[in-house]
Amino acid sequence: TVAGTEGSCSEQHAAPGDASEGRVAALLKEFFTWAVEKLPEYSRHSLSVVSGKAEPRRGGAGGLGRKPVLVEVPFKPEDNAARCLRASVWEGSIRPEFERAQRLAAQIVEGSGRQKAFAVRTLFAQKGGAKDVDFE
Repeated sequence: TVAGTEGSCSEQHAAPGDASEGRVAALLKEFFTWAVEKLPEYSRHSLSVVSGKAEPRRGGAGGLGRKPVLVEVPFKPEDNAARCLRASVWEGSIRPEFERAQRLAAQIVEGSGRQKAFAVRTLFAQKGGAKDVDFE
């Protein structure tokens, strides 16, 4: 080592192995499956990022009952972090993207080779940046 530099850099670690990548892919698939299948069931609940629970929505001003998703703001549970989300955007854009992400995450977990690589690129590509392609 160069004099005076010993201990000045953090320890280098090897890149995560295939097992870690597989676990992350499985977690992504689980999340998007939950978002597609279960999240719509919480339309009459508020989601708390503090407690990690869904609670029945409280009535009140602002038409919170009409919002497709209500995410409580930490320390201000009467506020909605998703307050700007319109039902038309939820139904027309967000839910279809969750469904697309669920399909791609399943391809990452269950696919191999080119199909898996394509699914990874497509999942993380800017919208309209990757074309849907069928492999064999």
